[in-house]
Amino acid sequence: MPIIPEKTSEIKEEAILTGKASIVSIPEGASVLMNGIDKGVTPVALNDIEEGEYDITIRKEGFEPYTEKIMISSTKTGEVTATLQPVNGVLQIISEPAGAEVYIDNVKSGITPIRLSPAAKGDHHIRIDKPGYETWTKEIAIIPGEQSTVTAQLTDAMGSINITSKPDDAVIFISGIEHGKTPLILKVEKGLRPIEIQKPGYDTWKQNVKVVAGENIEIKADLMQSSGVLQVNSQPSGADVFVSGTNLGKTPLNLKEIQSGKVTVEVRKKCYADSSRMVTIKSGILSRIDFPLKPDCGTVMVKSDPEDAKWYMDEVYAGNTPGTLENIPAGKHNFKITKDRYLDWMVTDTITPGKTQTIKAQLKPVPPDPGATWREPNTGMEFVWIQNGCFNMGSLPDELGREDDEGPVHKVCVDGFWIGKYEVTQGQWKTVMGKNPSFFNRKERYPADSVSINDVQLFIQTLGSMNKGKFSFRLPSEAEWEYACKSGGQAERFSGGDRPNSVAWFKNNSNRTTHSVGEKSPNNIGLFDMSGNLSEWVEDTYSADAYKFHNEKNPIHVKSSPNHVIRGGNWSQDEKNCRSAERDFAPAEERKKTIGFRLVKIQ
Repeated sequence: MPIIPEKTSEIKEEAILTGKASIVSIPEGASVLMNGIDKGVTPVALNDIEEGEYDITIRKEGFEPYTEKIMISSTKTGEVTATLQPVNGVLQIISEPAGAEVYIDNVKSGITPIRLSPAAKGDHHIRIDKPGYETWTKEIAIIPGEQSTVTAQLTDAMGSINITSKPDDAVIFISGIEHGKTPLILKVEKGLRPIEIQKPGYDTWKQNVKVVAGENIEIKADLMQSSGVLQVNSQPSGADVFVSGTNLGKTPLNLKEIQSGKVTVEVRKKCYADSSRMVTIKSGILSRIDFPLKPDCGTVMVKSDPEDAKWYMDEVYAGNTPGTLENIPAGKHNFKITKDRYLDWMVTDTITPGKTQTIKAQLKPVPPDPGATWREPNTGMEFVWIQNGCFNMGSLPDELGREDDEGPVHKVCVDGFWIGKYEVTQGQWKTVMGKNPSFFNRKERYPADSVSINDVQLFIQTLGSMNKGKFSFRLPSEAEWEYACKSGGQAERFSGGDRPNSVAWFKNNSNRTTHSVGEKSPNNIGLFDMSGNLSEWVEDTYSADAYKFHNEKNPIHVKSSPNHVIRGGNWSQDEKNCRSAERDFAPAEERKKTIGFRLVKIQ
């Protein structure tokens, strides 16, 4: 039996045919859509496109969209060449003269000359405006892809007015706006224009003038002088009246034929404040003005201690003190008071209207010559005059033996003062108080020791009573003491120099006792024992940081403290404690054999 071969099935695949496309546009750079799918920007070459029909769309900003159907086959390249049509045009606008405002369809679009690109296609309304020229309008059609040019020849809309007045220099107003003074030639827009011409003292000239473009109009205004009546009163009366700077009499005053317009009226009367007002004088009308005057003078009473001193006001002799002067113009005045053997006293003070100002001068005697001496009549206590001056108080950080409470170094200025040439002696204390409290109870020339602050204050009070109040005394301030110790503020480590043995009694040379005052050398202004012998009470209370609170002028530290400052060192201490800048302290009630004092005479 023959073998019959088995049948097999065969599947044949049909090939997909493709073609090409070339798409260009004029102008190039347009986007290409094939059946709505983006294929790039022209020119475009497309390969492997299935055969068939396709919708081609080409788009470019500023141009109409282009559409076309294309057949793609394997045998022929499909080609599209699209000439795109513009959507907009270009508009150029020129005017003569240039600089006019351009409105397109009533929308401000710029200043001529102007080129608008793109310009929307279609019909448009053009308006061109420029001050002084007629409005220019035109309808125009914008064609896509083309430039349209508009040239506007503007027509002058101004006329001129030549304005003169008699008298001239009058102010010109046209339609309420000030334009200058006559004579004047003006360019004015055509139309009916209200004109006013004004000049103080004359009636206002008015006229409506029709201005025609391109024509000149002459206006001559004869101004009519106007006047009114002015009545001026003042309380009190009798004041001088000035109108526009001219004195016309005294109040009450009636003034006729005052030129109309604004005038300045001022009244003046001695010892009253000047007063002025602006008044508008109207033709044929009475204008009244009243001035309630304000007092502008005061009184000064001048006193001095001592009395019978000559006094001057503004460098003019006014009399002897006490004295009174009335009717002084208000304001600042300079006063000077002089007396033989006293320093001139001066002050600037303000006189207030209607009030009495009292000036009191505490006259200071002419200071003695530096180094002059004075002797207290009951005890024979000698004082030396220390001239005023400034110095650096305290000690520098590198000074040998320095303590922290001696700083910071700071500038201090003191007035001149009398200070004891020596420490108060035991003999002087006994003369005043009747007994000697000193531990070292020796001869009269030895310094008084073992006295507290309260003891010293009682001594000062009693000594003042012995002088029946003619002379008074106090302790020196710490600043005065150091200034005197340093020979008037010189840079002296000890009072009088840098060698303690020559100027001070201290531990190394005192033999453990005080010594008669004045045995060592004085400092350079004639003061003895300010270094060593006894420590000395001063007026100030003690604080380690007192110098931080010092004023520059005559400082004194008197804050609440149980301790008072003592200065100068004493017979029991090392030389470093006898330095000019050394500060020490003790309770105010302390009575120690190492502490004494010296006095200052109050002038």
